[in-house]
Amino acid sequence: MRKEGERGEIDGLSSILLRHNVSVVHSRFIYTRGTGKQKAAELNSAIAQACSLVLDVSGGDSAHEVLPYLDASLFKSSHALFCGYSDLSCVVDTIAQEAGVPALLFQARNITRSPTLESAFFDFITGKDGRLTAFPTTPVRAGAASGVLIGGNTRCTLKCTHLDFKGRILLLEAYSGDAARIAGLFHSYAETGAFEEISGLILGTFTQADRLGQRQDVIKSALALLPPSTPVYETAAIGHGVDSMAALIGTAFHLGQEKA
Repeated sequence: MRKEGERGEIDGLSSILLRHNVSVVHSRFIYTRGTGKQKAAELNSAIAQACSLVLDVSGGDSAHEVLPYLDASLFKSSHALFCGYSDLSCVVDTIAQEAGVPALLFQARNITRSPTLESAFFDFITGKDGRLTAFPTTPVRAGAASGVLIGGNTRCTLKCTHLDFKGRILLLEAYSGDAARIAGLFHSYAETGAFEEISGLILGTFTQADRLGQRQDVIKSALALLPPSTPVYETAAIGHGVDSMAALIGTAFHLGQEKA
């Protein structure tokens, strides 16, 4: 749910979409609270009525409450693209896994803040090119790995209790949390066996920890919990920054020497 003071930015996003000939329908739950069942019903209805693009701008810690009511089969039959980030990571990953169609980990409001991202976004959704999701990575612990890309926000991806980690490339980022808190979340991935199962790890930005100068501590905590053979890479292009790019969850991703 967004605050009334954010209405101007949401309206600005709508104006940009209309300028690019994308029809816009607003959810009734952008500025008012709804239950998980209510929000899922509205989303299911929109997809059933041939909505081809869903940009979640609401966010919120209760995003996972829609999961029991989400009809992923609608996305599979329509190939609609769902776009969300942060707390919506659990929805993005669920759609990608259960429907078998890609979902976009991206802050849609960023296109109101960056002409570069605006251009890249519309080129992506119209199929002109994929530079929006072609984020660069640099090695922390080099090695080649391939797998389906999953993940998103470190805390919120943990809410996907059904998520299949085996052989996947896991992308993790976070806005809040110092290095100690992030390490605690990493321990949760290790305890569930996720870190043992993945084929590679990508660390995006960890905004609070990075600002505190604790990035190396975050990296060290991940390395300590992963099998020594698991490649680890990092990127400054995925996270909560206003210039953050997008990740296409549910698609093949290659690290190291193996390229698509």
